[in-house]
Amino acid sequence: MGKEDQIENRNYPRAKTVFEVIYALNLDSGLQNAISRDFSATGMSFSVDEPLTAGSMINIELRLNDIDKTIKTKAIVVRSWKESNDQYVSVHFFDINYHDFITLLDYSLTFQIE
Repeated sequence: MGKEDQIENRNYPRAKTVFEVIYALNLDSGLQNAISRDFSATGMSFSVDEPLTAGSMINIELRLNDIDKTIKTKAIVVRSWKESNDQYVSVHFFDINYHDFITLLDYSLTFQIE
């Protein structure tokens, strides 16, 4: 399926801004640093050094430095793809508390992609 064939299925606005992302596949694996690409209140995409398998569960930390907020949650990898020479993954948050959800929703409205 080509990019033009993909259907956007979003309930919340998507935003584009850069912030630090730290993730780990499990508690025994090392922490990995990444940079955000875009996000919404329920998920995000970010650059990675190595592809992650769809369906993998990860622990993730979002460092929103411009509002002095760090959000820690769990996420499931939805897809992994290569674009030019960069590798990306998209994830869906599944263990996010209400206050962090509202923070991400407000933050995404600030940087919303038109």
